[in-house]
Amino acid sequence: MMNLDAIQLQLQDLSCKLNDAAKQDLHIALCLQQTIDSTSQTLDNLLAHASVNSALTLSDIRNTLINQLLDDPERHAEAADMLGALDRLDSHLLELSIMQDILPSFAYKETIQPLNQV
Repeated sequence: MMNLDAIQLQLQDLSCKLNDAAKQDLHIALCLQQTIDSTSQTLDNLLAHASVNSALTLSDIRNTLINQLLDDPERHAEAADMLGALDRLDSHLLELSIMQDILPSFAYKETIQPLNQV
């Protein structure tokens, strides 16, 4: 299981690769870029929460939030919102993984044609 820092680096790398591939597969790239943007926004929301440490894995963060729920029932809504954000992040990461596995066209393809093909 990756920590939030590793997820953020992976999103940045994927976004850079997508910029190269977008020249050829614009309609597919737009869908992937929207998922990357949504994942980044969810990640930023999680990192803004005071009890979330970017070095923790998603399961560690989930356990911390569940313990918060048990220890401080008055903060139930806040912890429940964060658990929902973790679920969305899991969903986005799964979607990105599936898109990368199914669509190998996101590997950069050379766009320069040989000289004899005019």
